[in-house]
This record gives sequence, C-alpha cells and structure tokens, in this order.
Amino acid sequence: MIRKRLIPRYLRKLSLFAWGILSALVVLLTGITEPVLIDSAVNGWKGNIENQLNERIDEALDFFNERQTGLVSESRKLALKFASSDFSAVTGEEVSEATSEKYGFILTKDNEPVIWNSNFFSPEEIGSMLKKHQPDNTFFEISDLFTALVIISDSIGGRPDNRLITFQILEKEYNITETYISEPGFKSQLSSLLMTETEIDYLPYKPKTKDGRKASFELLNNHGEKIGLVTIDKPMLKNELKTIQQRISLVQAFFTIFASLLFAAGIIGETKKLKSLHLRTAIYLAVIFGFRYILIFFDLPQKFISGWINDPSVFSSKLLSGAFRSPLELALSVTAIFFSSVIITRYIGRIKEELPSWHPAIRITAGFISILVINFIVRGYAAALRSVIFDSSLNYFGGSDIVPAKEIIFMNINLILFSVASFLLVSGLLKFLYHMTVTSREKETGQLMIVSGLILIISLIFYFMQNAPLINVYQHILFMILAAVIEIIYRKRGSFNISYFLILPVFSSVFGISVLNYFNTDLEKESLKKTTYNLTRINEGYLSFLLLQTASEIATDKKVKFAVQNKNISDREAFALWSKSPLFGEGISGAITLYDKNKERGGEFFTGNPDYYGILTAAPDFDQDGAVRSLNDKNRSAVHLSVTSGVEDRGRIIGYVNVSATLDYFNKSSGFIPEIFAGKNDLEENEAFSPDIFFIFEDTVINYQGKFSPGREELSTIFASLSEGVSENWVYLTRGGENVTVFALLSMRGGKPCIIATAAKSRAFEWSYFNFFKLFIIHFLFITVIYIIILVLRLRKDIRPLYSFRFRLLGALLVISILPILALAVFNRSEVMNKEKEFIKTRLIQKFSTIENSLNYFSKLYPAPYEVFENIKNSTDADFIIYRGKEVWYMSSSSFNLSGLQGSLISYNAYRMLKSDNQEYFTEAGIENYNYYKYYRQIKFRGENLILSTDDSSFRKGAAFSSLEFDVFLFGIYSFAVMLIFMVSTFIANSIYKPIKTLTSATKSIAHGDLDYKINETDRSEIGELISGFNKMTLEIRKNQEEIASLERETAWKEIARQVAHEIKNPLTPIKLSIQHLLSAYHNKPEKFESVFNKVMTTVLNQIETLNQIASEFSRFAKMPAIDVKPVNLTDVLKEIQVLYSEQNQNIVFGEEKPYIVSADESNLRRIIINLVRNAIQASSTAVSFSISENSGFVTLSIRDNGHGIKEEFRNKIFLADFTTKETGMGLGLKIVKKYMEKIGGDIELVSTGESGSEFALKFRKFSS
Repeated sequence: MIRKRLIPRYLRKLSLFAWGILSALVVLLTGITEPVLIDSAVNGWKGNIENQLNERIDEALDFFNERQTGLVSESRKLALKFASSDFSAVTGEEVSEATSEKYGFILTKDNEPVIWNSNFFSPEEIGSMLKKHQPDNTFFEISDLFTALVIISDSIGGRPDNRLITFQILEKEYNITETYISEPGFKSQLSSLLMTETEIDYLPYKPKTKDGRKASFELLNNHGEKIGLVTIDKPMLKNELKTIQQRISLVQAFFTIFASLLFAAGIIGETKKLKSLHLRTAIYLAVIFGFRYILIFFDLPQKFISGWINDPSVFSSKLLSGAFRSPLELALSVTAIFFSSVIITRYIGRIKEELPSWHPAIRITAGFISILVINFIVRGYAAALRSVIFDSSLNYFGGSDIVPAKEIIFMNINLILFSVASFLLVSGLLKFLYHMTVTSREKETGQLMIVSGLILIISLIFYFMQNAPLINVYQHILFMILAAVIEIIYRKRGSFNISYFLILPVFSSVFGISVLNYFNTDLEKESLKKTTYNLTRINEGYLSFLLLQTASEIATDKKVKFAVQNKNISDREAFALWSKSPLFGEGISGAITLYDKNKERGGEFFTGNPDYYGILTAAPDFDQDGAVRSLNDKNRSAVHLSVTSGVEDRGRIIGYVNVSATLDYFNKSSGFIPEIFAGKNDLEENEAFSPDIFFIFEDTVINYQGKFSPGREELSTIFASLSEGVSENWVYLTRGGENVTVFALLSMRGGKPCIIATAAKSRAFEWSYFNFFKLFIIHFLFITVIYIIILVLRLRKDIRPLYSFRFRLLGALLVISILPILALAVFNRSEVMNKEKEFIKTRLIQKFSTIENSLNYFSKLYPAPYEVFENIKNSTDADFIIYRGKEVWYMSSSSFNLSGLQGSLISYNAYRMLKSDNQEYFTEAGIENYNYYKYYRQIKFRGENLILSTDDSSFRKGAAFSSLEFDVFLFGIYSFAVMLIFMVSTFIANSIYKPIKTLTSATKSIAHGDLDYKINETDRSEIGELISGFNKMTLEIRKNQEEIASLERETAWKEIARQVAHEIKNPLTPIKLSIQHLLSAYHNKPEKFESVFNKVMTTVLNQIETLNQIASEFSRFAKMPAIDVKPVNLTDVLKEIQVLYSEQNQNIVFGEEKPYIVSADESNLRRIIINLVRNAIQASSTAVSFSISENSGFVTLSIRDNGHGIKEEFRNKIFLADFTTKETGMGLGLKIVKKYMEKIGGDIELVSTGESGSEFALKFRKFSS
C-alpha cells in the first residue's frame, strides 16, 4: 500500500524532467538516424519516384474533378429551375439567387441569350460554343481575358431551342491591382497543392512533353474525353533528400521546444517550493529569458512555420540582437517581456513591507537607479514603437478598410501587449519608489503628489540629457503621469481587480497609438524625400527599357502569334498584354496596338491622359523594327516614345506590335488611370498622405499635384537652398501663419535644369483622429475579448457575482447607454452610404446629360453613328457605352471600357428594368473585388431606342471622404465612446453598489458581535445620510447593550448577593449559637467542658465546611463556558472573514485554496481572528494579509497588517490583563486570545512590529484522527 502511494507521487515529481530528458534524446537520435534515412532514400529512389509522381497526378485529378463535378451538378440544378419558368417573367432577383457567385450561366433561345447572370462571353462567343460543342460535355473555353470550364445543357423545359450554358472561370489572362484580386487561378492553386511548378494547356490536341525532367497527364471531361493537358516537374532526388533533412529538422525543432518547455515547467514547479522570494523571482526570469534565448539560438519555431508571420520583409528590426527578426519573433519576445513585467511587478508588491527598514543610503541609491531604469524603459518602449513603423513594410494608417490586413492586426496585438508590459514595469517601479518614501497613511495623498513630482522632475532631467530623444517631452510627461495614475489606482484599491484590468490596457492602448501616429508623421516627412526621388526614377532611358522589354515579350508570346495569324486580335487581348507587361503599375500614359501582316490595325489598348491618345495610337513606322523612336509633339513638357516590333513565326513576319508611352514631366498621368489598373505605384502608397508637388522649370512654377504654388520670396528661398553645388535640401516656409515643409531636388528635364519639390503643411503631420480611430478599433476589439475571457474565467470559479446587484445595475446602465449609440451608429452609417450613393448618382446623371446634349448636337452634323459617338468622346472626355438591344454597340476609348472587363452584354437586371418602361437604372457593379456604380438610361437616337451607360470609375480615385473611410471614423469613435461608457458605467455602478455592499458587510459584522464596527464615508448624498444613520444606530445598539449588560450585571449581583447572604446565614446561626454555648460553658467551667468544647468545635467545623461548599458552588457557576475542541478547516474560516471585510476600505489578502485542518473551537477561533483584524483596522491599516505554513505537526497562521504598529516599549505588555493603548479599551482582547490559544495547545507571538505594520503568528495543533 505504501509503495502504491509513494511511487506515483515520486513519478509525478520526476515526470517533467524525465519527459524533458526523453525529448532531448529524441533530438539526438533523429540526428544520428539522418544519414541512415538519406542512404535508404537514395537506394530506393527508383521505385519511390513513380509512387510520388502517381500520388501527385491523383491529387491533381481529384482537385480538377471536384471542380468539374460541382459544375455538372450546378448545371442540372439550373436546368430544373428554369424548366418550368416563363423566361419573360424571370426577375433580376431570381437570376441573382439562381446560383452562387462562382458559377455563371446563360440561358439561350434560338442561340440568343435571354437570361444571364454574367456577361463574360460575347454573343459571337456564345454562338460559337453552341455550334462547336456537344450537349452535356464539359470543355474548356478560351477567350482573350479568361479560360472557363463550360457545360451546355439543351432542351430546357422540353424545348430543343432552349439551351443552358453553365461555366466557372478557371484562369484570368489579365492582371489588376493586387487589392482587388479575388482569388488565384486554377494553375496557381494546383501549383500550391502539388508544391511544384505546373503548366496547363487548355487544348485537347496538345501532345505530352518529351522533357525527361517533366511529366504530363491528361484532363478528361465528364465523359472521359481529353480536354486539356497538365505538365508538372518530376520529383528529383536532391529535392527528396532536402525534404528528408527538412522533416528531420522539424522533428528536432519540435522536440527541442517540447524539452525546453518541460524543463522550464519542472524548474518552475520546484522553484515554487523555495522560501526565498528573491531567489524564486530570479529563477522565474531566468527561465523565461533562457527559453527565449533557446528559441533564438535554434531558430525556432520559424523552422516549421512559414508565411507572412515569419517574413522579415513584413517586419524586421535589429533591436536586441535578433529578438525582433520577424512578426513571429516579435510576438515571442513581447510575450516574454510581458510575463517578466508581471513577475517583476508582483515581486515589488511583495517586498514593499521591507523597504522602509532599509538604510537611507541604500534607499537613495535604489531610488536613483529605479528612476534611471524607468527612463531606459520609456526610451526602449519608444525605440520599439519607432521600429514598428520604420522597420516594417506595413502601412498601419493607409487604406480605409474597417478590418485591416491580418498582418496589421497581429502587429497591433503585439503593440498592446508591449505597451501594457511597459506601463506595468514603470508602475511597478513607481510602487517601489512610493513604498520607500510614503510613510504616513494620514498624509498619503500629499506625499504621493510630492514624490510623483520629484520623480517627474528627475525623469525630465534625464530626458533632456539625451542626445536625440525619440519622443517629445509632452509624450514623456504623459507616459509618466499615466503610469503614476495606474499605480495610484492600484494602491487605493489594494489589489488587481476587474477595473484595473480595463484601465491598464486602455491607457496603454491610447498612448501606444498616439506614439505610433507620432512616428508615422516622421515617416511621412521622409516620404516627401522618397516621393521626390520617385519622380526622377522614370527617365527617358528607363522608359525606353520598359518599352523594349514590353515589345519583346509581346512579340514572342505564343498566344499573340496565334491571334495575329488567325486575325483574331481584339482590344481585350491588347489589354491583357498591357496588364501583364512591365508598364503596368508605372502610372504613365501608354498604349499597345496590334497589327496583322498587312499592317491593318487590330486590337488596341490605351490608358492615361486622354490628351495623348492620338499621338500614342497613331500609325507607327513599321520599318524601324525594334528601335525606340521619339514622337513629335508641340508639348515641351512631355516626351513620347514608341517601339514597333515584328511578330515572327518560323522566320517570317506575321504581324506587328507597337508599344508607346509618354514621359510627362509636369502632368500627373496616374490620375487618369482607374484604381483597378493602378498597380502599386510608389507615389500612391500612403493614401492618407498626399503632398503637393510642383516643378520650377525655366523660372516657371508648374503644379503636378495639389494647389500649392510658391511666391517670389519663397522661390528665392528655394533657389538659395540649392546654391553652391547643393543638389537637394529641406526648406521651411511660412504661409498665412502656417508652416510648410518642402523638400527640393535639382534634376534635369529635357536636358535643362529643373527643381522638383514636394511640400506639405504642418497640419498634415499633426496627430490625426482618423489614424487614431483606425487602430483603436483593433485595440478595442482585442481588449474586449480579453476582458470577456477574464470575466468568464472568474465567473466559472464563482457565479454569484452574476446575480449581484452591481452586475445587474452595470448591465442596465450599459444597455441604456450603448443601445442608443449603436442605433445612432447604424443610422449614421446608413445615411452616409445613402448620401454617397446619391452624390455619385447625381454626378453620373450630370455626366449623362452632357453626353445626351452632345449626342443631340453631333447627330445633326455627322451622318455616320460612329462619327457622332467619336465626336462626343473627344468633346466631353466622358467614358460611356451605348447598347443596341442586349449588346454593346459602341464604347468610348477609356481604359476601363477598352479592357473589356465590363463584358459585351448589358447587365440582365438593367436590361429587364429598362425594358419594362423604366427610364433609368442605377446599380452597384463589380469586377472581382473592385466595386463601382453604373448608371443606365434609355435614349432616342434617330428614332431608335438605345441604352446609354456610364460609371464612376473615372472619378472614384481621389474622393474626399468615402463610405469606407467614414466607417473607420464612425466605428473608431463609437468604439472609443463605448469604452468610455463602460468605464463610466462601471464607476457609477460601483459608486451605487459599494455603499450598499458596505452596509451589507457591516450588518454581517454586527451579526457576528462586532459592535465596534464603523463605516467611514464622506458621501454627502442620501446614501451618506443612510450610512450616518447606520453608524448612529450601531452606536445606540452598543450603548443599549452596555446599559443592558450593566443592568443585568447589577441585577445578577443583587440576586447573587441575596442568595449568598441567605446561604451564608444558615451556617452562621449554628456557629454563633455554638460559640455562645462555648463561652457560657467556659465561664461556668463545668466538669464536662472538654466534652462541650469538642461538640461545639465539631459543629463549627461542619458549618465552615458548609460555607466552603457554598463558595465552591458559586465559583463553578462563575466559570467561562467549556471549550469544544474539534477539527476545524482554518482555510474556510479565513475565507469567511475575508468575505466579511471584502467591501470595506480594508483589503484582506488571502489566496490559499489548500485545506488546513487544526484542533480548535470554531466559534472562539473566528472571534479571536476578528479581534486581531479589528485591532489592525484601529491601527490605521488598509491591508491585512493571511498566510499559512505547516511544520512538525503544527499549523502557523501569520496575520500581517500595514498599520502604524506597536511601540517597542509596549511589546512585552500587550498580552497582560488590563493593558491597553486605546482610550476606551479594557485591555482584555489579546489576553483572551493568548488564553484561548494556550487552552487548545497552541500559542500566539508578536513576530514583528514597526511603522510599516505588525505581524502576529498563531500556532495551532494539526488535527490527527
């Protein structure tokens, strides 16, 4: 039995270290077995390669067949849906709800589309598919812009002329701005799945590869017919060996972390047993930072975690020698710092009682070092936040999405934890300083203010001694004030409560965001310089290189050769080529034009400034093959370059490609390019910061972006800054009382000197409310989640607070306050969205009116419709599309229209609405993740009903305040408001609940017999009157009780005296008579005197014995009640007393859960502990702590307070009867305590006393059954 009990316990103690050693052995064994595994892989490679290849092929086919099966299933559902439908009655809503977004369908009648949810295919392509392909067979349809998996169902509703085309887009042959891409293509997804390079030919006649390094397999349709070919790289031995090494490395990394965690847990478990607080704290910190060092040394856990979280390009800093090399490294380091700050703060809180006893010289030195450390923490905190901004590729304040990228969310969570850790450390050091200097409870507030002021002054001295402070002096002061407020709140409350857990992260978050925004303004100043240099990046040489590279890529493209040879060249093809060319994203005006071998124009795409359309799309010089030539233009501020290359096939020219672009020195072309085609232009990276840009060329100021234009004196200042060989400089101007920062750079334009300048007003660098709320949304949500988790964990231990008056009151206040806020937020957002929508619609109607007026004017001048439409485009610069029936008849040559992304068919909803006598239709359209508004309206043109449409793609860019930006501001400020409401509501609920709880606690104390209880309250409201009345009532009860006790004592004594007199009289009478008889006999001297004497003495002695018995009986009657010693759970008694005093200005600290069973009388035990706590309160104590220890059959309870202590001369008198230092004391309390402890076989001892408080130790016998 003993062995069964001891061995499991022994194994439990050793299990962590044993498992740690076992894990370390696994690491060594994997290293030893690595060569064996590699040899085995080399020897069995020939058989293994086929297995791996077959596995990859099966995986790829399963992936494709899953897509194909889904398409076939969706086609059948749609066929059933429309089988019984009246096509003319199908509404737009029914079409939208017919299938999911990833599938498109077209229902045709007599080869003409009648219902459709997608306009990707043109009527010609629809007719071609219906003609070439058999029903119910899946196939690939390749168009200029995409490749789709398609299936055709015929005889819909039993009518042979009704056919249904269902399709799913697999590949997109074009490129758009990364922000708006919805998902990667099928080829990219397959490459990611197989983890190898993949090529897909969507043609049924493509032969398999003959390259021995690659393998090909066929894609079959739903009837087993070949429709495509996939080519992948074969597995290679070196890759297999590399994979084995990586897997072994991952196993070693995992077990290294596992072993480190086990050893750390084991050390922490053993450390808890140590009595030395200093040693325990040192070991805890060593374990945390030791574990972090191990992770850095072995490059863990980065070895088995990939992606953005481990990407140094997202964030990487040189701070702390590699501790912040990536977002993941940052998170691990911040977590270590956070837990260390908690441990250090708790350590300081536990040694605070020792501090006043230190030697003054030691205290002064420790205080000076603490202030120095505080300043290092503040500087380190600022350096870390600056690194987050400057060493990261993330734009924390850019964009206007409510939910930012996951990388930004992750970095902000790290920011919150690091801010909390920094404030916790500084507030802990302030606690250390306060406890060394603040000695008087009565003058505590004043002393705290003086000490805080002195600390701030010394801190500012250190601040100004720095060579280059990272934050400004106001932020430094604010940090110190917030840290002091956090510490003082904790000091007043005496413990970490739920309110403290809210105040600390909120203060940390607000300050952290403000500092982050401050550093962001510095980054924006640096971006002035970057922006200026970017303007010089594209010169004639660079542009020539881009044109030559683009022309070469297009001329050698297989798809282009096929299109040119078959004279199947479209504008959409030209757009696809431009979107994948080096010109994409450069923000310049450019054009790509394709010609056949007869030099007839085919496809064309143009983007940029419409003023340059004519010159860039003019017929090229076909004889200058592959040479860059300059195009003539009267505009001296722009250079137009062009390259023409022949498209060759087997040595003969089959067509031509012309690529042209404009280098506009003084006009910004990117403003004419729709957002969806903008790419990632360096000038547009920071959406929240847009400086003014101007050029000084031949003494003329030319505005490039913005409206700032320097005057003569300002020009002189700029010229002077660039004199004497200086090519760049910062210039600070003042205009209208406002400072303007300018970065000027001397450059060359067209062989002549030109000054490029970027300028921003000072207010552009100031603290931005928008930036603040953008990040505060993330912080608010994170803090809320953590707060809820803490609340749930606390409620799991004790659910009673959920039913408390405070909780219900707080809930009611929050509901009453937050519901109107939420309703207002929803209403405001709805209003802004509606107003934005109405604003866009108004602008589109105005645009339409301009086009319509031009149409009426030019239709009278030109007979041909094309001429009319071209003149409208040239005169209005408006982009529009004219539909004849369902199809596009004409579209203006804007880049958005020329791309073909809007399709060749009108929107079905628009077509149906306008067909049903509606004059206009306004809707939101979308291309992948790019959304825009489109306006349709019927027009009359020479007696024919046409539909004209226009959209807002040309003026969406640069909108002053979008609904998304408003969402950020709205949800940000309302999040902040909700946080404030929560804090205020908590304060109000506590202010109402606390007096009620105090009264409840006081009632319980009085019920336990503590009539000396008095509530200290300064409230002047009705609650204050109630508490005052309660105190008076308690005082009256105590007086009445004393009077009643006095009266009862007097009555009792009278009754006792009467009974004693009565009982004593009985034996006294015989004694008196006997003595009288003896005296008489003595005087008469009878012969029998001796006999009489003996009789009389016997009688007297008997009566004296009777008196003795009477005295004994009364003595037993006056004895105290007997003590009932039995087993008592000391832990439960202490918790009961802790609850009793929980709502006073007295903090009872006791967190023990282990039951300690002692031999005692429970009623008397409770009474003596309450007596000691009451003594502590009367000694001005604000905190009493209980701690329990056991040794050699005894349990020792230590009761420590922070009152004014007991004077040394009274130390040996406190347990004496009738000794007291109180004016109204009786001197019996501690005497009774000692007497009781001795009766139960225990003892009480005054361990220590002084100005910082007293400590009593009560020693109980451990109960043994």
